[in-house]
Amino acid sequence: MRIDLLGPVVVRREDGTAVTPSAPKRRALLSALAVQLNRTVATEELIELVWEGCAPPTARAALQGHVAALRQLLDGPGLELGTRGSGYLLAGESDRVDVLRFGRLCEQAGVLLPGPAAPAGPPEGAPPDPGLPLLRAALDLWRGPALADCGSALLRERTLPHLTDLRLRALERLAAASPSTRSSS
Repeated sequence: MRIDLLGPVVVRREDGTAVTPSAPKRRALLSALAVQLNRTVATEELIELVWEGCAPPTARAALQGHVAALRQLLDGPGLELGTRGSGYLLAGESDRVDVLRFGRLCEQAGVLLPGPAAPAGPPEGAPPDPGLPLLRAALDLWRGPALADCGSALLRERTLPHLTDLRLRALERLAAASPSTRSSS
């Protein structure tokens, strides 16, 4: 099972079959849990994200229904949705969620936040930057605006600034390393 959030939300089984939830609140719940993979997310936080601060009195019961439906959807190897104390935990390998794979690849390439932007580029005759293939692989994960149809503007507000900054840093590093963007002496 894989969850792609760097573009429209897509959930795929191992055989490639798309099983993306059609209900916006279910997509919002899955997206909120996926960006916090292997961390317990409090029920109250999930209710706030899924109902965007306007939860009805029945929100807790409705959330439990959405969780039950997602457990059925995620039935199979790779990801498991469990209850932990007063919250929920989506557990699995981080490479099963493209947002986390993107962050890992950027980190391995040395693109981190916060801090100064990438240097202007390697000096003439320097060996190629070994992080560039990782950055290209990270940027190739993007299929459009992140969390485009996740069902929660509040989740996008909280998640996109970091993703956008990290993506911009990766693009700047690639541009700085490209010979066509450097001025010749």
